[in-house]
Amino acid sequence: MKKEMKKEMKKEMKKEMKKETDQLKQKVIEEFVEKGAALEHDRWAGWRRYSRFMATPKNMEMWDRKAEMHYIALTNEEQESDRKETRNYIPLPLSELDEQEKAVREKCLEIISHSQDKTDAYNEIYRKFKSLISKEP
Repeated sequence: MKKEMKKEMKKEMKKEMKKETDQLKQKVIEEFVEKGAALEHDRWAGWRRYSRFMATPKNMEMWDRKAEMHYIALTNEEQESDRKETRNYIPLPLSELDEQEKAVREKCLEIISHSQDKTDAYNEIYRKFKSLISKEP
């Protein structure tokens, strides 16, 4: 009977951890999109202000030409300019990862504190996160 209860508790724990993980993923995605959209708007607004003053026929021709090119066809300098803009996005997922790491740590402590058998709790947490890490994107 005790073995069946442990099995049922593990099953419930897995179910709860999956639910929590799914909710965390959804929250990260929503926050990333919202913060990314704000950053993209700021980037676009800056470009628009700049282009309004720099919109000479020569610049317009150059921008039109570059807009039709694939990234790989750009010069190293032009690619680096795109990389520079992209680096503005790096803080977005990193801040979310920090938040999620804190949430996961708290969840693990909660699981351990409510478990009768600490070894089983640690093993369950280890297996869960090992399987998450080993999954390919």
